[in-house]
Amino acid sequence: MVKKETVQEEVKNEVTYTVEVKDPKPIQDKPNCYRFTLVVNGVTLYGMKDLVYKDKATGEDRSFIAFPGYQGRNQQFYNNCWFPISQKLQGEIERQIEELLP
Repeated sequence: MVKKETVQEEVKNEVTYTVEVKDPKPIQDKPNCYRFTLVVNGVTLYGMKDLVYKDKATGEDRSFIAFPGYQGRNQQFYNNCWFPISQKLQGEIERQIEELLP
C-alpha cells in the first residue's frame, strides 16, 4: 500500500469590496470630520464617520473610519456592523468624500 502525501496550502481569502460614498456632511465643531452613508457591495450603511485625530506619539494628524454604533449600559461602545477596512480602501473612501464635497 502506497501512502499518499498531502500538501496543504494556506490560501489567503481576499474579499473585494465595492464602495460608494453618499451624502457626506461635515460634523459640527470637528474640522475635517464627516458623517456619510456608505454602500458596500450593495449593502447601505448609515451613520459612518471619517474622523481626524492627532497622534500622540508623532503629533501628526491621522484619520480613521468609524462604524455606526451605540453605547451600552456599561458605558462601552459597540459597533452595529463592521467589516475590515484596509489602508487602500480607507484612502478610496476619503477620496470619494473629497470629490463629493462642495
